[in-house]
Amino acid sequence: MSRLRKMIIAGVVIALIGMGTYHFLIKDHFQNHKTTQNSAGGETPPEEKENQNQDDNLNEWGESKEIEDPELKEIERTAILVNNFEYVQNTYNLLYNTYNKELTGWINFPPTQIGMRIMKSDNREYYKDRDGTDATSNTGQGYILKDADEENDHVYTIYNYSNGDMTQYDFLRDYFLTSQSEYEQHRYMIVYHLRYAEAFEIDGAFNLKDAPDFDIDKRNFENEKDFEDWYSTYKNASTIQSELKSTSRNKFLVIVCSNKTDNPYVVVARRITEWRFEDYKEKNNNTY
Repeated sequence: MSRLRKMIIAGVVIALIGMGTYHFLIKDHFQNHKTTQNSAGGETPPEEKENQNQDDNLNEWGESKEIEDPELKEIERTAILVNNFEYVQNTYNLLYNTYNKELTGWINFPPTQIGMRIMKSDNREYYKDRDGTDATSNTGQGYILKDADEENDHVYTIYNYSNGDMTQYDFLRDYFLTSQSEYEQHRYMIVYHLRYAEAFEIDGAFNLKDAPDFDIDKRNFENEKDFEDWYSTYKNASTIQSELKSTSRNKFLVIVCSNKTDNPYVVVARRITEWRFEDYKEKNNNTY
């Protein structure tokens, strides 16, 4: 390599360091990717640099690596650090071994104390008149299908169909999502699993009759168009307005509830973070 060529390359590197983009050059050089210059030889547009910086702060699911919302920080403190991983695992094992081996987790709705079990079953009829302890129930029991991979699928669905006049999740339609102000106070939900917990934010709510093409059984997105069609269907039908902006990288929870007389009501929530209990082994006696 000529000395002049080396000097030119060195000058470009120094300039990129000054712009805070040197790591992108190194990454592209070794991976034989395209450089951060456009076809005219100019610098990367500011909006592309911003997108690159934002992407660095996201995990594989397109979620922020740092929790900034004070409300969510408090949820983390109470959900994970106070109710530490040992408590969650012990409770899970107790419920599993004592009541029903189809238990797969439970869901909470902070800041309230409302919480309920989530079962895993392929019998769509069984939980229409029974709860998670196998007792008779007029609200049914929420469950996910056995072949659902709630840890790795982009979407998983909790079904709550009831033979009675109510469902477990009627409070969402009748209280939490009756107005925009109520939604903003009750927009989070926490799903506990055996080894981790997930925080979701409600992103849409609607009667299924108003969006009959919405796929409540969606698991993964085939391509960007498939995601956009699914996403825009529930956003356009939603009776609440969420400020979340989602992509096909994100993970979603769908709740479908229907009693013997009402049309199915659908709530869609986007995951915003997860907490692996193993990460909190040294923190379980601490608080913020």
